[in-house]
Order: sequence, then structure tokens, then C-alpha cells
Amino acid sequence: PAGARADAFVQHAEGVLELLAPPSGVPSVELESLLARCPEPLEVDAFYAEQSSRRIELGHSYRWLRALRRGQREAVAEMVPPSEVERGFSGPWHPGVIDACFGLLLSCEAPSSATQVPFRIARVRAQAAPSNELP
Repeated sequence: PAGARADAFVQHAEGVLELLAPPSGVPSVELESLLARCPEPLEVDAFYAEQSSRRIELGHSYRWLRALRRGQREAVAEMVPPSEVERGFSGPWHPGVIDACFGLLLSCEAPSSATQVPFRIARVRAQAAPSNELP
């Protein structure tokens, strides 16, 4: 908006996060198997630079990706909270984690000049409840 600070927060959407009991019979994913299927390492700084070239600008507190690897239509990442993350965050998932997951989705595809924005997510499944304890 006109007259707004450049670093002011702008809300574009909202949603509801509902924590449910895990479904029974969901197979676990072995990390070693996933790493074997994702042999291509991606440079994280280059990945963020490529996002920036598509006008996806992420501040420091939203840069949780430490390592990225890509396979055939799948990817795996190591996520670590940046030092800029507020220690008092009380929600189940920090918005930076959610943005990092969107970034992980983008890394599954070859680089493109198109800016892709998810407009609907039917379900998110986590293998474990997120921890609110930041290092």
C-alpha cells in the first residue's frame, strides 16, 4: 500500500492448522532410502537466488533450508531455524517452516522463470509433531 514501510508485514492469506492424530497404517520413510533416491545436491544459496530472480523474496527468518537434494519428482532437505527466528513463537509451525516446505516443492522441478504459488493444499502429513524448542 502507498505510504507503507518497505519491511512492513502484509497478510495475503490465512488458514486453519488442525493437529490430528496420525492415521494408522501410514508407512514410515527410511531416510537412507530417500537420500539414495535424491542423489543430486542443490546449492542452497543458488536456490534462494533463483527464487529471488522470480520475485520470491524471503527474509532471513524464512530461510530454513540448510541442505537440499533432488531426485526424480522428489526432494529432501535439512531444515534449521535461522538465528533471526523469534524465540517466543507459540504456534505449532513457524511460517518459515511452511515457506521452506514450499521451497522444497519448488526444488523438485527444474529451474523455471515462472513464479509458482500454491493456491490450495489439501493435506500436510508430518512424521512427528513439530517441536517449539528452538536451539
